[in-house]
Amino acid sequence: MVDSSWKLDEKITDLLSPFEQDFLRTELGRSLEYYRRRLKKIGFEGKDRVLDAACGMGQWSLALATLNSSVIGLDQAMPRLCVANELKKANHADNLQIKYGDFHHLPLETGSLEAVFCNIALMYGRIEEVLAEFSRVLKKGGEMYVNAAGYGYYLDLVVSRGLANKDIRLAKLGIKIIVSSLLGGKKDVAVSAAGFRAMIEKAGFKIKDFGLEGELTGDPIYKKEYKGLPCIFETVAVKL
Repeated sequence: MVDSSWKLDEKITDLLSPFEQDFLRTELGRSLEYYRRRLKKIGFEGKDRVLDAACGMGQWSLALATLNSSVIGLDQAMPRLCVANELKKANHADNLQIKYGDFHHLPLETGSLEAVFCNIALMYGRIEEVLAEFSRVLKKGGEMYVNAAGYGYYLDLVVSRGLANKDIRLAKLGIKIIVSSLLGGKKDVAVSAAGFRAMIEKAGFKIKDFGLEGELTGDPIYKKEYKGLPCIFETVAVKL
């Protein structure tokens, strides 16, 4: 069920695949205020120009638009961008721009942003390349919020969500990512705390805060650990 705070006509779900329908109901089942509250915890308000990279269905984009002067939501998944556009229109968010684009090659000018936000997407890209792009488009002193999955997230995917539900596809996906990560893969990988911090600093950022998902933003969605292994790391970093 979509929370009423989004003002979204649920007929949009008729245009989505069953997977995307489930995703929409999960993400928009939480209220708009839930997302606003988490953004306020990390100080992502009162900013001039903000990018929500890999924005998906736009739930974070709209929340950002209620707190900041100008927001760009960018993604490559057209069904999700359609939902994001509907959210924008339903809420009269004139300061929100929804764009198609790849976060490896942002269609934005160098030094043009005050903040970049990227939630549960970075680990599906080539992390170092994406962080370099975020650094490029940010002004000096601009802030970045990103998170990425640790080994606990993917082990949980294999065991709790995959094997326990007899979903062999999910189990194989988790195993593939864990093996690729251990062998030094660059895309679709798990990160360690030290490795993630090193990549952020290499991209030209100073880490302001770092923790497990929810420790900075509050109200966590994901497990903190699985079998003693961290699941999701989150950080706020400043462009040097």
